[in-house]
Amino acid sequence: RRQRQMCIRDREAKWAGAFRRAEEYCAAHGNLLVPVNYKTKDGFCLGDWVRRMRENYACAEKKLTAERIAKLEALGMVWTVPQEG
Repeated sequence: RRQRQMCIRDREAKWAGAFRRAEEYCAAHGNLLVPVNYKTKDGFCLGDWVRRMRENYACAEKKLTAERIAKLEALGMVWTVPQEG
């Protein structure tokens, strides 16, 4: 049980760190339309993380909590991005 709580806290901390990077990107670029191959200065694959958040949002199992959806939407998250080409 204790191991599970630590795992949940670790996941929460990782999500919070990724979200902080998303906030920084949004502040610098004015949106969350992060190129999929974009990495932050510290090497975090933010573009891939944003792509995964979109996939989690679209997933039938509802992998994103309402709180996380609201936080991302407050940054102007676009859930469906038109395909280029």
